[in-house]
Amino acid sequence: MDIDGILKQFNQRFEDEEACVSFLYELKWPNGFRCSECGYHHAYTIASRKQTLYECASCAKQTTLTANTLFHKSRTPLSKWLLSLYIVTFYEKGVNAVQLQELLSVTYKTAWNILHKIRQLVSGLDQTVLLSGFVKGKHEILMKQAYPSDAYLEKERSVLTVLSENANTAYLKLKLLTRKVQARNRLSEEEVDRFLMRHTDESLESAAINPRHQREYSFRTSFVESNESDVSILSTGSSDSGESLKSKNTKNTTANNASDYTKHLTRNGNFISDLTARAFSWINDTFHGLGLKYIQHYLDEYCYRSNSLSGSIHDPFAKLSLQALFRAA
Repeated sequence: MDIDGILKQFNQRFEDEEACVSFLYELKWPNGFRCSECGYHHAYTIASRKQTLYECASCAKQTTLTANTLFHKSRTPLSKWLLSLYIVTFYEKGVNAVQLQELLSVTYKTAWNILHKIRQLVSGLDQTVLLSGFVKGKHEILMKQAYPSDAYLEKERSVLTVLSENANTAYLKLKLLTRKVQARNRLSEEEVDRFLMRHTDESLESAAINPRHQREYSFRTSFVESNESDVSILSTGSSDSGESLKSKNTKNTTANNASDYTKHLTRNGNFISDLTARAFSWINDTFHGLGLKYIQHYLDEYCYRSNSLSGSIHDPFAKLSLQALFRAA
């Protein structure tokens, strides 16, 4: 779905700021108000110029819907925050700060800050997901250099792309590895064991890193079958030049519905490698270079969106919004 379709879908769900407030209230207090100090279930409401104040009827502690959340003391309307969360979750190509700046009519600094905080949320969520079932992974090279001199090889970084398959669902992770050797060196057994200890749980049935054959996984994915026209569209992100997303004429290759993401990607049998190539291409084409400090957050964003569009995450927008309510800015 193109960006206009995403905006239309969001506006149909959230007609105004009050609809956004109601959505977040239900997420934060599904059974009604609950005091964070004493746990009491009743509060007096005090109308204020900005947000409604809730005063606990038991301990008199005052709070607001957004206190100690990602939105705490933000002057940006909740509707713009939620739209940003919605775009990160469902817009297949993703956006950079220049494009979000235009979509939200905010400053570049505000757009960058919103995306940075959302990516931190996504990384936090991914850390809570442990892989299980059947796991296969591939050691890939990020920022691979054309001229393999020592100076250039130092710029390369190792990434482990791992896909788990369990109970007809699958989950994708791309993790940047911290290594003492150059990225092109083979992973040691110790490195593999350390990764599996950190990212898998006790129900793991099997794990194969760098298998000889990469079979096509039987899970729904947002990537369409590999023909030249589709590959060129899906492997390129949006430009960082500030070109308008609203006016850009892009091909609508898929619909934003998990049931539509049922086709598979197979190219020379290298399924996991192709997923990685698309992630790297998205980073290069959308952001035109990133510092090592933030690359993992961008990889996590890519994986979260892929897992969301594949149906591997239940209600991913609500899940990310809920995470925002319980994480301080």
